[in-house]
Amino acid sequence: MGSKKIPYGEVISGRVTAEDKYLMKKYGVNVRDAVKWYLHHIITDSKRIELEKEKLKEEIYNLKMDLIVAEMELENLEKEAVKNG
Repeated sequence: MGSKKIPYGEVISGRVTAEDKYLMKKYGVNVRDAVKWYLHHIITDSKRIELEKEKLKEEIYNLKMDLIVAEMELENLEKEAVKNG
């Protein structure tokens, strides 16, 4: 699980040609909607499901790691309390 977590909705810069910008403005389409539409139409349902599964697996992994860290902190505090108490 070495991949970097990508925040949902984070804005990433891209380049659009003047012609594309003109057409998008003319038809009232923004870049985000154009990209989402394109991705929706090129990614099959099975691939979309696989991508979502991977995203959830990584989220679960990150939560487990956070839990382990919290448990270790609690264990250290309990040891410190016994030592001082």
